[in-house]
Amino acid sequence: MKKIILLVLTLTVNLSFGQTEKADNKIITKKIVEHFNNDNYNGIFSMFADVMKEALPIDKTIEFLKGLKSQAGNITNQEFKKYETRKRLILETKVRHPSLLIQENILYLIYSSVGDLPEKIVYRKITLDNSDWNKWKAGPEHKLLKAEFLWEGSVLKSKKSVKGASIELINDVRDPSVFKDEDDKMYLLYSGGGEKGIGIAELKVKTTKQKQYEWWIIWFSFL
Repeated sequence: MKKIILLVLTLTVNLSFGQTEKADNKIITKKIVEHFNNDNYNGIFSMFADVMKEALPIDKTIEFLKGLKSQAGNITNQEFKKYETRKRLILETKVRHPSLLIQENILYLIYSSVGDLPEKIVYRKITLDNSDWNKWKAGPEHKLLKAEFLWEGSVLKSKKSVKGASIELINDVRDPSVFKDEDDKMYLLYSGGGEKGIGIAELKVKTTKQKQYEWWIIWFSFL
């Protein structure tokens, strides 16, 4: 049976922190599940607070939730455990639009960072063996993708990336999103040249004796 954990941050209401689920929170959870299972991603977005809507715009919210739905399907059951706030951030960096993927007991954080020179797509691994998420630690950063083609701005002088949308063509790649097809092949979609085009690359997973995973870019195409 497929299991899904849906984390929805900064809703329009304040969630009380205790070990008994509040009635209001049950109503919110029920609405989220109904919206998700009915593909009503706009309904979920409408529940975000303004700060969340700014951080995760409607197009990014829909992209994320559709990807989640394609990998995990509908939410068939939910169980309240407890309220818990992580004691520290996993990444001490200005992450821009990350993508997540779980392979066995490894969580991959795939992202680019505001302020990089130039901005590029990287990944880090977190081993999920420990049930205490406060003890999860991200491994070293590995480069996954940089600008290599003209449409990605590869011949332009590198500039330190800044927060917000990119109007002009620049040397960077950003906004990664991992997609797993029905045949289990995985692809990385991303923005190139700042935000001048969308690229897609097939991701190949290499398994080592320790059952760790490394990414290899197989091919690119411009949409």
